[in-house]
Amino acid sequence: SPKRDWHAMACIAEIVFRFDVVAVQETRRNVTALQHLMAQLGNQWRFITSDVTEGDAGNGGSMTTRPPPQVAQDVQSISTALDEQLPPKTASNLLVGTWNIRAFSDLTEKWHADEDDSPKRDWHAMACIAEIVFRFDVVAVQETRRNVTALQHLMAQLGNQWRFITSDVTEGDAGNGERLTYIYNTTRVQPSGLVGEIVLPPSAEGPVEQFARTPYTASFLRGNVEFSLTTVHVLWGNDPEERLPELTNFAQWMRNRARRPLEREPAGPGRLQPRPQRRPPLQSVRLHRAAPGA
Repeated sequence: SPKRDWHAMACIAEIVFRFDVVAVQETRRNVTALQHLMAQLGNQWRFITSDVTEGDAGNGGSMTTRPPPQVAQDVQSISTALDEQLPPKTASNLLVGTWNIRAFSDLTEKWHADEDDSPKRDWHAMACIAEIVFRFDVVAVQETRRNVTALQHLMAQLGNQWRFITSDVTEGDAGNGERLTYIYNTTRVQPSGLVGEIVLPPSAEGPVEQFARTPYTASFLRGNVEFSLTTVHVLWGNDPEERLPELTNFAQWMRNRARRPLEREPAGPGRLQPRPQRRPPLQSVRLHRAAPGA
């Protein structure tokens, strides 16, 4: 429940796409389906919606996207703090962030989650997350889950200039149903077409143990510079010794890749690999941890 699935949404999108304006009745307080529809329609489409009509007769129809005063105040406080911590975007810099947004999956569709709501991440939290992501050009996000409701909501908040690239879910208990995701501002960078997941080659002794969560690499273009980023979420555990083998394997893979000549070489977040051209590359690249787990 509900019976409306991606199949149904694809059919709805095909119908809506044939019109210039569509008036929709019975949009409910939970706007997951509306957000999914807008993602399918593409960046040329927008929606305007009314407040929810309260009371039994109103049936919970529609919603408001206007944040309450406390949410607006919190977002403004975050904005002020970011002004102090981050440099402004310029034509000669690139701001790259990395953020483990814990269990970035489902969403409680209201401004303030109640004590018995699950998950606790609500529209208030998403407004704060969007304010942080917006300050960067590219953000590598760890712990995007199989359920991408929160990710779709974030993209709707960021606006039509933003896109994302995400990996498949890493299956198995250690994979924890997680994806790795890059969110990027299309006015600042464009994907070059190279994406991939890191699989370790066999050793002389035979197959090697793969990463618990497969690292993900993606290549982007900024002006005359092509650069690749690789993000990894290493095996969780309280014992550092249990996490060290994955970190070592990842570092060795990156080192071996960087030593290969005449290739487009993935780099850890924050490093650029400029193409050999006469035009000068970017003057500065900043790597930031976007925020603690949220």
